[in-house]
Amino acid sequence: MKTIKVKLSSGGIKQAQKEIREYRSSIRYKLAKLMTALSRRGYKCVVQNISSFDMPYSTGELLSGAGYEHDKKTAKIYVISDHAVFVEFGTGVVGKENPYELASKFGYRYDVNDHGDDGWYYYTDRLHWTKGMSSRPYMHPAFNQLREEISGIAKEIFESDNT
Repeated sequence: MKTIKVKLSSGGIKQAQKEIREYRSSIRYKLAKLMTALSRRGYKCVVQNISSFDMPYSTGELLSGAGYEHDKKTAKIYVISDHAVFVEFGTGVVGKENPYELASKFGYRYDVNDHGDDGWYYYTDRLHWTKGMSSRPYMHPAFNQLREEISGIAKEIFESDNT
């Protein structure tokens, strides 16, 4: 919080207006700094979560698809990969047996092709068979981590004297 003392004169009012403009400018700067800090921290959380998984047949695409961007008012953390949602929510019968807590909220459905216990085959460097995989959430836990840290990050930035 900033306190501005005003002398009741034309010079005092002009000085107060100048201080208000400077304060507004510092708030905008700190908001942009906050978006930078949040996007970087969120990205680190996502990368740490993905890196902690035992991912059979991983090509590294999920990890290399992680990124972030920010501007003066928004922060975005993302993963660009065709299979990102399948890792987060799980797949097939295996995923359906222990569904991810948010799957239904997002309209996610398991085993949509009715493979059931027969499973299916896919090819990477060789032929593989699967009945699906359990969820390995990385994005929502990163969101929760960031939500717990946001007030501390904001407090550090907004209470600093730097503009």
